[in-house]
Amino acid sequence: MKKLEFVELPVAYEELLRDFLDRYNVRFRLVTRFRLQSHLPGMFAGIFGQIVQNCEQNPHITSLLREFNDSLAALSRSQTSAELKSFIQRACNQAEGLARSIPGIHGTTLGDICSELKIWPHSAVKSALSNLYGFCSDYPGIRHAGNPKGQHRELELRDSVLISLLLLAFSAYFMDSLDFDEIIGARESGRR
Repeated sequence: MKKLEFVELPVAYEELLRDFLDRYNVRFRLVTRFRLQSHLPGMFAGIFGQIVQNCEQNPHITSLLREFNDSLAALSRSQTSAELKSFIQRACNQAEGLARSIPGIHGTTLGDICSELKIWPHSAVKSALSNLYGFCSDYPGIRHAGNPKGQHRELELRDSVLISLLLLAFSAYFMDSLDFDEIIGARESGRR
């Protein structure tokens, strides 16, 4: 290993730190010497991490999250039609479980709960999740037998991944305890 001069140490350290952050997909990226900034993959990881952390005391939600995670492992091994559907189903179950855990909620389905909640910034956001839930209920084999006439094509891996990410992102609406300053990195950089 080359012996570094004192003036070269900060540059070498910055390169090592940048490599570490990139290699291990940490929630942040290095934007300037020794200044970290949140990035989009980190934001999703932060949302999921806080959902998991905030649900540790709820065995039912913990079980749903574990099943969602296990279905990803199964999907990565075998991308069969059944696994594509199962991954979406587990994501939907997780979202619905979180929604049903909100105190005072009477609805039993994610669609009913969407209509019951008053958390939406606009009716289009509520409709987006309600429509996504409708897809999960209507597409053959995801949540129910479904409607084969409504199916335009077979599911692809991208459908399974993207729809599940959307359901995960919408799940954040069901938790008042998420710290979005931390998720976007505002707290770490001194902004608040």
